Amino acid sequence: EPTERIEPERSGWPSIAPLGEGEIMASHSSGTNIYKRATKGQGEWVKGVSFEHTWPKIATTGNGQYVHVVNGEQDPSNTLLNTVYYYRSTDGGETFSAEAYPPLVDVEGEYNYNIGADDYVIATNGDNIAILFGGITYDIFYIISHDNGETWEKQVVCKHPYPSFDWSMYDQGLTVDRDTIWWEDNSHSIAIDDNGTVHVAFGLGRWVPASNTGTYSYWPYTIGIVYWNSEYVNEQGGHDIPLFGDWSGDANWQEWTATDPTHNGTNGVSSSLMDDRLI
Repeated sequence: EPTERIEPERSGWPSIAPLGEGEIMASHSSGTNIYKRATKGQGEWVKGVSFEHTWPKIATTGNGQYVHVVNGEQDPSNTLLNTVYYYRSTDGGETFSAEAYPPLVDVEGEYNYNIGADDYVIATNGDNIAILFGGITYDIFYIISHDNGETWEKQVVCKHPYPSFDWSMYDQGLTVDRDTIWWEDNSHSIAIDDNGTVHVAFGLGRWVPASNTGTYSYWPYTIGIVYWNSEYVNEQGGHDIPLFGDWSGDANWQEWTATDPTHNGTNGVSSSLMDDRLI
């Protein structure tokens, strides 16, 4: 069993990154706590900056000069309203920028407080850092910086067919084919190779509503893994994965939906990611 511990209090959600010759770690108890040590694998961990929020992920660029932290919080009423934050250090984690939403991420508008715990993962390579966001009710997308977080770009991997979708609205007259929404199953990963190409993988699942509860389950119909990279170009000249009906290969959808009604979507066309088209 372990003979020592880093934090003096109960904690969780650890995330670790290199910091020059040493390493830096973030975890949370009542908030996010940052610990550092000068030599990787040995020596005492020294507590540094703390943030108010929880569920942290930490990464470094520029050989540890730049430290990036993403964390979040849930609405105090424990609703589905979630907020995500980004902090950046330019001095090896000694000090950090003020609390702010991640660059180019419209938390209150486009994403309607949907980005929750563990929805975000980080990849770095040299001076490049990318933060991937993926959840079951909003776009799969990432923000990327090639200069240690000075400037950022945003790339959508796939647009959600029903952004901020709420199952409880179905009983209020919302017409969708709620048994055929294929989307990511809340698992996703990102990497940046030495050429700067971004690679993304995510699990594909089928949402199945729990009758009359306003909730859903996707576990019974997880189907496989989707792979995408930033060199991909769709027929429209963009980089995102088009939804069903936007590819020329979807022209014959009537032939297979006629024999498989479970793939029938709104007005006969499902606007979600389809396993048939991705595997």
